[in-house]
Parts: sequence; C-alpha cells; structure tokens
Amino acid sequence: ETGARAGFGVLTLDEFRAGFAGLAIADGVAEKAVPPSPFRQWIGAGVDRLPPAIRVLHDDPFERSASGTVTVTRGAHPVAVLLCRLLGFPESGSDRPLVVEFEPHAADEIWRRCFGASVFRSRLRPWPGRPSHVREAIGPLTYGMELVTDAEGLRMEFRRWWLCGIPLPARLGPRVEARQWQDGDDYRFLVDISAPGIGRVIAYQGRLRLNP
Repeated sequence: ETGARAGFGVLTLDEFRAGFAGLAIADGVAEKAVPPSPFRQWIGAGVDRLPPAIRVLHDDPFERSASGTVTVTRGAHPVAVLLCRLLGFPESGSDRPLVVEFEPHAADEIWRRCFGASVFRSRLRPWPGRPSHVREAIGPLTYGMELVTDAEGLRMEFRRWWLCGIPLPARLGPRVEARQWQDGDDYRFLVDISAPGIGRVIAYQGRLRLNP
C-alpha cells in the first residue's frame, strides 16, 4: 500500500533480522530506571493529595498533552495588549480550542499552551532551597511560585520575580490568581494576571482532558 502511515506491525522483528542478515546490525532490549515526574520532585507527597484528574496530568515522567476549550480575556491597556501579543495569547474569545503540551526534562518541565496558531510557552524548574516552590521562566522574566496542594486542587502563588536574573521588587510584581481543580472527569484551570498601573493583563480559564 502506498502513502505515509504508521509502520507499527507491518514487519515483525524476525523479518527485520532476516533483512539485516550479513550486516553489522544487532538488536536488543535495554531497561532504564525512569525518574519521578518533575511535579513529584517539586512537591513530593503533595502530588498524592491532588484530585485524580489533576494528578494524572502532572504526575507523569513522559511527554503528554491534554485537549479542551478555553475562554481568553485580554486586558485593555496598551501595555497589556502588547504583552499578550509578545507572549502568544490570542484575542479575547470564548470556548476556543486549546491543546497543552507537557515536555519533561529531568527536574524541569516545558509547558506549551497552543491556542490554535498562537503558542504561549514557559519552562518550570525547581527553586533551589525552597521545597514546593518553582521558578517559571517566560522569555526574560522569571516568576517564583509556591505550589500549594490539597484535596480541592492546586494553587500557584506568586512570591518573587526576576528580569534576566536580576531580582525585582515584589511590590511591583504581578497579581496572580492561578488554580486548578477537578470538575466531573475534567481538569479545570483559571489564570488571571494583573499588574500595578495596568490592571488586567490576561485571564484565561477552561477545561482539559488528557489525550490518549
């Protein structure tokens, strides 16, 4: 059959071995221990307090993605509009399609929020010396967040911020509401960010389900 398609099951391992006979090619199976998910490294047993829909999305050491819908509300201030464009947030709208991709790297994890053609990317890594805290890097800015877990869900509470590694005054930092909870079988989330003198920068909320 012509055309591109998945090759799983087209040939058996014995058929490959026959084709490779006489060549310097060998096959084998190797086992390697998989480290805990970055989230479990960050908050330890706090992961086990999370509702199932949140825990299954975060407590995984492998790449994964979730799909759903999101409602986006941009701020009206010109600075807020510019920031949204630079960061990859779409125009305001309800029930937009959303795919979130999680890419772990040892103790770090990249999150990509794909709003159609717009992509907002950040990288989370542990905050040295502060258990249950992470640093989330977005371009030249880094935000220090405390991860608070309970049976209701997860909250990410702003603590400090940096520009190109230089500490900035916390009182001038953003006002962040970021939480995740379970609704039925769905993973629900809300992020609302404002800034002094600007007001709301961006707010987005919606629901996701883990992709097979």
